[in-house]
Amino acid sequence: MKTLKFLVLFFAVTINAAAQCYTKIVSYSRNYIALQTDGTLWAKGTGIGGFLGFGNTNAVAEFTQIGTDNNWSENISLNGVNVFAIKTDGTLWVWGSNFPNGSAGIGSFEEMGYFGPIQVGTDNHWAKVSGANAFTLGVKTDGTLWAWGENIGGKLGLGLDDSYKTNIPVQVGVETNWSNVFTGRANLAYAIKTDGTLWAWGNNGIFIGYANATFNDSYRTPHQVGTDTWKNIAVNLGGPMTDGIKTDGSLWGWGASSGIKYLFGNGIDVYSSQVPVRIGNANNWTEVCIGQAATIALKTDGTRWGWGRNGTAYNLGMGSGLTSNVTLPTQLDADTDWKSISFDIYSDYGDGIKQSNTLYHWGNTHTNLIYPSPTLFSTTVCILASEDFKDLHGISISPNPVTVSTVVKFDAVRNEQGNLIISNGVGQIFLSDYVNIVNGEFTINLSGFASGVYFVTLSGPGYYYKTKIIKTYGKAF
Repeated sequence: MKTLKFLVLFFAVTINAAAQCYTKIVSYSRNYIALQTDGTLWAKGTGIGGFLGFGNTNAVAEFTQIGTDNNWSENISLNGVNVFAIKTDGTLWVWGSNFPNGSAGIGSFEEMGYFGPIQVGTDNHWAKVSGANAFTLGVKTDGTLWAWGENIGGKLGLGLDDSYKTNIPVQVGVETNWSNVFTGRANLAYAIKTDGTLWAWGNNGIFIGYANATFNDSYRTPHQVGTDTWKNIAVNLGGPMTDGIKTDGSLWGWGASSGIKYLFGNGIDVYSSQVPVRIGNANNWTEVCIGQAATIALKTDGTRWGWGRNGTAYNLGMGSGLTSNVTLPTQLDADTDWKSISFDIYSDYGDGIKQSNTLYHWGNTHTNLIYPSPTLFSTTVCILASEDFKDLHGISISPNPVTVSTVVKFDAVRNEQGNLIISNGVGQIFLSDYVNIVNGEFTINLSGFASGVYFVTLSGPGYYYKTKIIKTYGKAF
């Protein structure tokens, strides 16, 4: 009994020392806002612009918690002036500064100094938010679309002229089937409806996705882009490039690479297209982020890809000495456990979170250290919670923690062979083999494994699953 207690205590301390639990990070001009798995929000960076949420412009070297609330969600967006974040109770919050354009949405056009989180209105059913160049868009849980700030180029989508501006959210149209919104800092916007259709509006001078659109004309209400369905969109800082992933997992781009080489990703230095053009032939893209001259993307197999400018700033994080620009989507490292990625749209430096919820960074930093390849970016530690073992892909593992063996079960009935890989948090592989899935389940024998945290990866025709398991001796705790 004493031995078991010692092992349990040792194992708990080991988890606490090794786990860095993050689920989301966004950055602008080397200022970083990160969400931990316990719902707390943290920030560090140069402090410029008051982005860090502490009501000042002081630089902060290490991640420091913003306030004491622990109900922040992953819906976080920042631009050159403000940071917006939605809490799990559906309330919308903003910090940074208030400019006369009204883009903060706090009901005032008066220029204000730097402030910490302030609630935008009193509504408690916000679902998505995206801050851009002097305007902001949001979607509520009832599917309505809202906009606030200035209307130059028709970017609010309200059908009004450039002189209009509003310092509180105003509903765009009457439709109730909006799902998500996407903006860069340019005078344009994109939104996806619940049926997957893509819509755009604003200034077409930087290509808005419409065929035969008039150059420099403004489209003041949402217009549909083609007829296909989309998952997400990434918009460049000031034009001239937009990327998107369709629901079939294919990657597309539109805009121009003129003046910023290799941005398009099709191997041509100077290239432009008004309408979406497919980039490569892969159909397993899941996430894409775009900066001023570089793009990074994630595939469903957990690999990280990129193209565009790299150079001595190591924007793509390919490794020491690898500084050449990249003309086509190229795998940037050998890791297969990337969970999410993010790009500083102003500075072209990247962040990524792995399946272990550990946070990494590459490129220049707020302390002017340059990381040629992904490097641990936080000293903050946290204890693994039960929520860390929930799987979102229709798979469950029980028991977990496990002493001898555990059973993997699918929501769907499967009778096939799958590829099983068991590894640790630093990528060391302990088992790689084919397993027979019968009636949607199979058993993993871990009797020969030491106690610790392991990652189980299972892949097969049309699926890729990854989750964590704990192996311990004696009675499961």
